[in-house]
Amino acid sequence: MKHSFKWDKKKVFSMFAAAVLVTFWIIAFLSQGHIQTVKPKVVAEASVVHQKIAHMMVYVVGEVNHPGLYSFALDARVYQAVAKAGGLTKRADRAAINLAAVMEDGTEIVIPAKNAISVITTTNQKKTSYSTRSHKVQAGQHVLLNEANLSQLEQLPGVGPKKAQEILTYRTKHGKFMTLADLRHVKGIGQKLLASLEPFLSLR
Repeated sequence: MKHSFKWDKKKVFSMFAAAVLVTFWIIAFLSQGHIQTVKPKVVAEASVVHQKIAHMMVYVVGEVNHPGLYSFALDARVYQAVAKAGGLTKRADRAAINLAAVMEDGTEIVIPAKNAISVITTTNQKKTSYSTRSHKVQAGQHVLLNEANLSQLEQLPGVGPKKAQEILTYRTKHGKFMTLADLRHVKGIGQKLLASLEPFLSLR
């Protein structure tokens, strides 16, 4: 009986040790599987974040065949915006815009007609010129009245920030100017100032 008891005790101990080893093996296996399932999720999330910041929006207007809002890669250049907007019209001033310039998110690209001032601005009116024509309007040059922003309107003789803003406010409220004479309806612009502005303005 004593010998049988010792044998049973050893057998029980062996079974217990085996059970402990199996338990540790199961825990290790499950832990490894958990880590493997989490890693793809982290990579996937990082990929989604990358996709969200991989593109920018640019507004292309002026002398292009299909003006509008377009999406580009972050390192896109102006020539790609022109191509996506259907190319330049016959009236476009090809020499007035730097087609090789790198664009920024939220940029408005205004392709000018011949003899018009070319300026590219961001949506907050911060001036970012990709053209060499950023000075005051000169004889033979024209500002596109229905497309000009605040900075461009300020290039006109006798028009400062206040009058330029009045023009933008009127255009926003009433729509595009049908004739240059409609500027008389803008606060602060009388017949004398209008006469001095007409040589430098164009509706198209």
